[in-house]
Amino acid sequence: MISILLPSRKRLTKLTRCIRSIADTASSKDNFEVCLRIHRDDVETIAALPDLLKICTVRVVIGLQHNGYNSLHWFYQEAAAIARGDWVWVMNDDVVCRTYDWDKLIPENIINAILMPERFGNGGSMYEQCGTTPFMFVPNKSWVKCGRPEFVAQFDASLWTLLREHGYETRFIPM
Repeated sequence: MISILLPSRKRLTKLTRCIRSIADTASSKDNFEVCLRIHRDDVETIAALPDLLKICTVRVVIGLQHNGYNSLHWFYQEAAAIARGDWVWVMNDDVVCRTYDWDKLIPENIINAILMPERFGNGGSMYEQCGTTPFMFVPNKSWVKCGRPEFVAQFDASLWTLLREHGYETRFIPM
């Protein structure tokens, strides 16, 4: 199973689009879970949780705002704490999944690797222009083996280095 770490705050439309695209392009909803981290002041998203739970398996952490976007790494940590998957996929709520059967592609293309999609559409970030995304796939067992290091930032080079030191190579796969 793949755990998708997905922090969001007051962007219900983008969040819903993201979760629907993930579910609609997966071969089976049993192959993934969304670990959603939302702020406790986001009453609109909290009120919409029953609808989001109908789309796919969504596990939720509701917490403090901290320092807003500058605290994104903390929000990933909190979402990761409830992740049950073999893989952790770090994602933002403005991503749109366009690759069908992505949940089969990932396990078929990995053995002891950190995956970075070559191409993945999202909702307008700077990465869309160059056809890449900073959202990595990390083997959860290796992350646990490394002591569940804290994310310093969304695209954390120190995490990649630590995982490579434990024998995990970086692979770019077509998506």
